[in-house]
Amino acid sequence: MDKLIKQGFVKSYGGRPKRWVPNAIAKFIFLDHKSILLRYNAVIRGLLNYYSPANNFYKFGSIVGYVLRHSCAKTIARKYNLGTRAKAFQKFGKNLRITAEKKGVERTYELYIPESFKNIKEFKLSKGFIGDPLMTLNYQIYSQTALDDVC
Repeated sequence: MDKLIKQGFVKSYGGRPKRWVPNAIAKFIFLDHKSILLRYNAVIRGLLNYYSPANNFYKFGSIVGYVLRHSCAKTIARKYNLGTRAKAFQKFGKNLRITAEKKGVERTYELYIPESFKNIKEFKLSKGFIGDPLMTLNYQIYSQTALDDVC
């Protein structure tokens, strides 16, 4: 939670117990809907991989399932001037789904939230250094992303 607070996904309010409120990422508002979802998915998948061997991985599901979903909803609500997260969920559904068409081919994009958070106790290793998933916030935003397009 400290990293999410530091990167701006969550606001923390003092008191006992502390209260955490999901926050919009304002610099994503100027991206298109698809790009916002792809950036949030990069953070979610990275965090899920990093914490996958944890003994209390199921508890982590509440962070991903609530905090990052509602932060994304707040970002999209601000983008479309909807006012509230509830209106974003009402317009785009539980996982903020959108269908985009490019060159006659339709693709559906949505927030990646797994159905279950069972403890698998293993890393999904790949070759090379993956790095901190929260660093996607520091990527330069010069143009709309084409991360899922063919090179």
